[in-house]
Amino acid sequence: MKKIIYLIGLTIIILYSCQKNKLEAISNQVTTLPTLIEMYNIINTDTDGSIVIQSQVGIDSQDGVRNNNISASSNESGNAKRNNLFTTITVGGIVLGSNGTARPTGSDQNKEVASLFGTDIPISINHYQAKGEGNTESNAHTLYMPKLISMTHDIDEISDGTKISWNADSKNKKGVIIRLEYTALTQQEESISNSNPNNITKGFVLPDNGTLTITNSMLKTFPNKANIIVTLARGNIALLDNKDETTYKAGGITSVMTQATVSK
Repeated sequence: MKKIIYLIGLTIIILYSCQKNKLEAISNQVTTLPTLIEMYNIINTDTDGSIVIQSQVGIDSQDGVRNNNISASSNESGNAKRNNLFTTITVGGIVLGSNGTARPTGSDQNKEVASLFGTDIPISINHYQAKGEGNTESNAHTLYMPKLISMTHDIDEISDGTKISWNADSKNKKGVIIRLEYTALTQQEESISNSNPNNITKGFVLPDNGTLTITNSMLKTFPNKANIIVTLARGNIALLDNKDETTYKAGGITSVMTQATVSK
């Protein structure tokens, strides 16, 4: 679970950094990412609360089943600004409410969260004097969340010229992330992990046009015949300023992961 949360958090940072720095694309429309520290400094804005929407197809997901969830939280500074008012957050019809961390309940959560992607999501942050009492402050926002991403064909081997394709989203202006990850401890061939004991991660940002051709330069740091994880992801993030001078951070990510063998 920690690895999944880390991946989603990292991807949010990457997507936000692309918007913030307006990275230039090179000839094949692929841009090397800034360092993790640079990305962290860009997105590390203190806020009074946050809303996170996530959808992931992991390596071990059976039949491409997605793990979808949504959560909202508020910190102590936000509670103080609101004089500890009760807060209800509604995200596209899904109601979350608490001064701490809140999640929806029920067996339909996976389906409800999936329906948010590919839409302009209405977000309402409402404050009340106490639970069940009249509305004190209402704040309405809208955030576009890109379509659920999926690869349109399987990738077993990755080499120069390999084409990776996915369902494009013309409304997504933040780009798509491709992340290549080598982990020494997960290699099937012991000789590979012994010769390459350090983990390797490469990330690239590209337009959401549905296709990418892998080049030798993208694979040059990875050992030949190594098993790597290929992740595609896209999302959106925004700061939501409220009437009571509180600010929430709202963002979401859709990602899909697969394994492939490097061939040089």
